[in-house]
Amino acid sequence: MLSFASLSLIGKCESVIMTGNRSDFNGKRKRYALKPSSSALSHSLNTLRSSKRRNAIAKLENQVVDTAIHENGQGIAHPTLMVEEESTKGVQQKAAQAGTDEKPTVYARLRIRPQIPDYSIDIEDSHCLPQPPSSNEAYETLEKLHSFYRGKLSTASHPKTKRRKDLLDSLIATILSQATSNTNSSRAFAALKGAFPTWEDAMHTGATEMEEHIRCGGLAKAKSRVIHTILRQLYDTQGKCSLDFLWDLDTEEAKRVLCRFHGVGPKTASCVLMFGMQRGEFPVDTHIRRIAARIGWMPINSSAEQTYQVLNSCVPDDIKHDLHVMLIEHGRKTCKARNPKCEECPLAKGCPSRLQLQSEAERQKQARKAF
Repeated sequence: MLSFASLSLIGKCESVIMTGNRSDFNGKRKRYALKPSSSALSHSLNTLRSSKRRNAIAKLENQVVDTAIHENGQGIAHPTLMVEEESTKGVQQKAAQAGTDEKPTVYARLRIRPQIPDYSIDIEDSHCLPQPPSSNEAYETLEKLHSFYRGKLSTASHPKTKRRKDLLDSLIATILSQATSNTNSSRAFAALKGAFPTWEDAMHTGATEMEEHIRCGGLAKAKSRVIHTILRQLYDTQGKCSLDFLWDLDTEEAKRVLCRFHGVGPKTASCVLMFGMQRGEFPVDTHIRRIAARIGWMPINSSAEQTYQVLNSCVPDDIKHDLHVMLIEHGRKTCKARNPKCEECPLAKGCPSRLQLQSEAERQKQARKAF
């Protein structure tokens, strides 16, 4: 949005190119060259309607600096300022046509950007990997906070007499849990099991019929197609819809088999191995990835796949299930993506992101009061 200082400057300069920033549907920044006489400028002026909004903008005037930047592109060097400079290509072409060597002047806006410490570290550095004592400490701390307890898991393969879970049920339930809440995914799975006595019946019925039953879980069309494709692949290769053969495979081979199915990635396969087969796997979702980056276990910009590879190899197998569940619970209740409750977090004592998150929360609080 244009500041009042910029608007007053427009009235004095006839040939001024002003920069405006807008966001497209993908969240990317786009630049638009606006002329003083354009309808877009009039529209921007009309949006300043409420006096409360105008007062809030006036308070932020000290954070906006309007300055002239010449064509050489050097600008003003300042570590806390970010320059938004409009392209001078069009101005250069007009100057060339006029036969003048005078360099055009472009007015740009410099917004104050607070210096944020760079907590990112190299993924190959050994100090960024969570060692067993650190993960054990996090396990014990979160266990006290969230009152969650579950017996230590045995990493040995389950004997045939203890096969209590249907692995195909676990796989389909995991697919239904994607991008939705546990409540909605449970409702969708119950509706699917209630509508079809066997998975063979669901396969013969088709994806369209399944879609109607799992609509409460969200993304019904995509999920029904994935489930139907998996059922069809199993039936064509085995003559039945079953994943019982996975019990005879080791963890890595079972993971490779699951990832061959359309729509099944490392996270889904890891969830089936951990929850369904009680194997030593550590799935990483958005909550675990966020917490691992904040407390320094992983670099800030690490991907979910990188986080999974590191944590799955470093967290002890006997606490993987419990730590996975408690980290997700911690991410939902305490270490939230927005407005985290750092004052209530027992892991925040050694958290390098705590000061940054608190300052960001205070800034957002002041911004809400201003508007």
